[in-house]
Parts: sequence; C-alpha cells; structure tokens
Amino acid sequence: DGAPGPEMVVIPAGTFMMGSDVGDLDLGDNDKAFEDEIVPGQGKRAMRVSKRFALGRYPVTFEEYDAFCSATKRDFPRYYGWGRGRRPVLNVSWNDAQDFINWLNRAAGLSVDSVYRLPSEAEWEYACRAGTNTRRWWGDSWDPTKANGAGNFEGGRTSPVGKFPPSAWGLYDMIGNVWEWCADVGADNISMLPGDGSAFEKIKKFMGFITDKSYGRVLRGGSWDSDPRDLRSANRSRVEPDYRNSRFGFRLSRTL
Repeated sequence: DGAPGPEMVVIPAGTFMMGSDVGDLDLGDNDKAFEDEIVPGQGKRAMRVSKRFALGRYPVTFEEYDAFCSATKRDFPRYYGWGRGRRPVLNVSWNDAQDFINWLNRAAGLSVDSVYRLPSEAEWEYACRAGTNTRRWWGDSWDPTKANGAGNFEGGRTSPVGKFPPSAWGLYDMIGNVWEWCADVGADNISMLPGDGSAFEKIKKFMGFITDKSYGRVLRGGSWDSDPRDLRSANRSRVEPDYRNSRFGFRLSRTL
C-alpha cells in the first residue's frame, strides 16, 4: 500500500489442524514430535484464525534492520562475515524486534487498527502450513532442496532470503534459515492457546514474582543449523525475550 516496510502476503482467515498426532511421538529422529505440540490424549487441535492478516514474504533482512539501526543510532547486530544485505538479520532478541516494530509503525504513521507486529504462534503455524496437514509445507519428509537447515547451505550458514522455493502461499524461509520470534508468551502445550488464533499472553507467577521471563517468548521454524526434527511446521521453542543468538531472527505480521 506504499507504506514503508517489507513486502507482505495477505493471509486469509481460516481453520487448520495445529500440532502433531499422538503417533508422531514414535517416529524416527528426523520427524519425531515433541509433547508440547500434542494435545494430551487427542493429538492435533482444530484451530481457527478468525481474522485475515498480512505476513512478511521473507524474514526481516539485515538491509531492513540496518536502516533502523542507522536511524536510531543503535548498534548493528553481528553477522559472522556471512554477508548482510538480503540475508535474514541475526542476533536480535524479542525485545529488539519490538523496538524495530515500534520504529516502523511510527515511520509509517499507521493507526492502531493497522500496525506491524509479530505474528501469533497460531498465525505463524497456519501460514507455514499453507493449507497442508503434513509435517512440512512440502510434505512429510525432510528435503534439503526445500529449505536451509541441518547445515545444508554452504556448510552451515544463513542463505539470502528467497534462495529456496516458496510455499504455495508465496512465503519464503518459513522453515529453516532463522528461528522466528512470535508474539506469544510460551505456553506449555498448544492446548493452552486461544482458540481464535490470537497470541497467548498469560504471565506466570514464579516464587512470588510476576514475570513473563519464566515462560519466555515463542520461536518457530528452526534455523540454518537445526536438526530436521526442529524443521517441522509444528515444532515450538521458547527463550527469554532479551536473548540474542546467531540463529534468531523474525518476520513481520500486520493487522488488516
């Protein structure tokens, strides 16, 4: 629409089966599910994303994030000599992503009803699956020609965004390249997530103090050096929101 920001894809409202089947706990190492992605005694969960939204066609790149750093006199994130430009930005925390989003929303002059943000965990998986019900958007088995993971690109490093093929919904690098921050506080199991596709925001009471760090924030998608088990649509992780890593980046969503 001409606003500053990344190229985005409109994702329609809809329903999908979130998580993994109970039987996936018995699969081989490349495909074995984790218990937090299985509703106890049930398996996958029928989930509704009640509102359409937009999602970045690519993860946020160094080119985009460096513009933010230049404008705000912020330190540039490390990149290990792999190149910046159109590679996904690395070493950004959840808090860093929020700072970038706040800056971009101000620069774009967007109203509260149409803002850039991080996707919810449910929105992320819905978009990653792109209408499929398999372990990855292209099928069940890991395929190193479809995504940058398990050290398959140049011996193990990030790839320029768009280097690997897109999903049927026109999204690149949803699996592999960098783990992507989501908006949610990390729920112990997908059964705890809101049924409308919004972000889980419960704050855990820990030793008398209220803190979201006791749960962390959600990461999805796996990265350039993840094992195939982590490179599945249903896989979930969570880390404290101030943590930076060479495997962590993010992708923008936008409320429509």
